[in-house]
Amino acid sequence: MICGLAIGGVICAQYVALALKARCVFAERVFDDTGKTGRFEIKWGYDEIVRGQSVLIVDDVVNTGFSVRLAYEAVVQSGGHPMGVAAYVNRGNVRAADLGVENFIFSDEVLLPSWPADDCPLCQAGVPVNVRYAHGSEFVGRA
Repeated sequence: MICGLAIGGVICAQYVALALKARCVFAERVFDDTGKTGRFEIKWGYDEIVRGQSVLIVDDVVNTGFSVRLAYEAVVQSGGHPMGVAAYVNRGNVRAADLGVENFIFSDEVLLPSWPADDCPLCQAGVPVNVRYAHGSEFVGRA
């Protein structure tokens, strides 16, 4: 069983599932009262399909591992058994142990640093945050 992360990982997961002749489901974000990602959930009855299955979690890009860890929890919550994580790109900020898995495979690694807001040289230089990518709008909302 393959589980993709909505939205970016869904397409990647579907192609991985096709290549492996496996079934594919997806986990989607559930937002908390402040509009931030609180958790992921496998909905629409797909949780019943996951129950008792070995599951590979697939995403497009792993930045900090936050979303992948939440998808891992969603698979466990649905009764599945996560085998590991696969991604097309690892930004180089996480390893398998950071994700809580034994197996983390990726096609490419692009070393892109990340910093806390207070230490960010781009923020200090006044470079605007791209609110259309990743969690940019959440960042600007709390700044």
